[in-house]
Amino acid sequence: MIVRGIFILLVLLDFVSSQKETTSYNRLPGWGCNDFQDKNLGTTYSSPEECSDAAFLDPACTGNEIMWSPYSYAWGCRCCGPKPEGKSDEEAYKANNNWNTWQYTPLNTESPTTSPSAPPSASPSQSPTESPS
Repeated sequence: MIVRGIFILLVLLDFVSSQKETTSYNRLPGWGCNDFQDKNLGTTYSSPEECSDAAFLDPACTGNEIMWSPYSYAWGCRCCGPKPEGKSDEEAYKANNNWNTWQYTPLNTESPTTSPSAPPSASPSQSPTESPS
């Protein structure tokens, strides 16, 4: 019974980890956020899209951009902090043909709530309250 439960948990974790969290595009080819990187997320990502998803899910990543390189298998996926206020792209980012800065946005734009929107009922209903559509 325990083995079956662990198997189900592993399948669910694999499913959740394979879900796409963001959409991204190469905003600044040949430029990097060297001076305001938040974190090196590691070398396990095989695409900028995977790197963007990881950055979105990591609380240490406070911006909405990543640095990605064809050499990220060795250099790592890097998340950028917010661009410094009052600086143009040319002032904030560093030109480097080995890096590209990708901007990402979450696919799910609904903000989660901290509590249920309606209080739970004292007892469950005997039949469905709505018909399926």
